[in-house]
Amino acid sequence: MAYTFSGSRYVTKGVAENFPMELQAALFSVIERMSEKVCGELDYLQVFEIVTEVK
Repeated sequence: MAYTFSGSRYVTKGVAENFPMELQAALFSVIERMSEKVCGELDYLQVFEIVTEVK
């Protein structure tokens, strides 16, 4: 079942408290591009694995 994004965006409390708004915006941009690429065939939940590297 495909999900139609309504324009509302939600993040967990952990994301809101620990990730800068710029990163959150970048992830929402990725979701929009994914939705366009697969013609809206995404479900309502998108999960990202964020890994930091220390150099």
